[in-house]
Amino acid sequence: MHLDEEGWRKLTLRWGCSSRPGRSERIRAADPKLGFLAGFKSFGIMPLTVIFALSQTPLILKHEIKPEAEEPHF
Repeated sequence: MHLDEEGWRKLTLRWGCSSRPGRSERIRAADPKLGFLAGFKSFGIMPLTVIFALSQTPLILKHEIKPEAEEPHF
C-alpha cells in the first residue's frame, strides 16, 4: 500500500486502538469466566478483525498515493 503520511498516521492509530491485548482485557474484566474468553479468542477475534480491516477501506482509498501512469511502449 502506498499512503500519504496522514493516511498512515490515521491507519496506525486505528489499528493500535483496536489492539488484541486491549480487547482481551476488556472482555476478561467484563466476564471473568476464562471459558468465554477462550471461545471468544477462537471464534470471535477473526471475524471482528476481518470486519475492522474491511471498514478501513475508505480511509485507504482516500489517502492512497497512485503511481504515475507510464506511457505504453510499442
